[in-house]
Amino acid sequence: MKTANDNEPDNAMLVTLTRGELKALMREALQEVGGYAAAPSREFLTPEQLGQRLGVNPATLRTLVSRYGLPSHIIGPRLVRYLWSEVEQWLMKRGRNLEHVERQSHLRRVRS
Repeated sequence: MKTANDNEPDNAMLVTLTRGELKALMREALQEVGGYAAAPSREFLTPEQLGQRLGVNPATLRTLVSRYGLPSHIIGPRLVRYLWSEVEQWLMKRGRNLEHVERQSHLRRVRS
């Protein structure tokens, strides 16, 4: 049986978690995913590398820096790097995924 939203799978469910439960779940998921856990803590990443690791467009990272406080390091006039350990802490502190940011960024580009 399909729901009102045909994009949702039949086995979709809604789960309510406390902030602490969500953080614990995210920590477990990050440890299980090789891309997150395998990165050395002092590793500097390019926007392309970080975008790939987070599953967002590299252009979205500028939005994350300016609006949401993603830590970044400006190395030169057009050279930005991200320290993985700082990004990891930022993600844990926020306790949220980045899908809504990517979606909003895409909508702004379409409207422009």
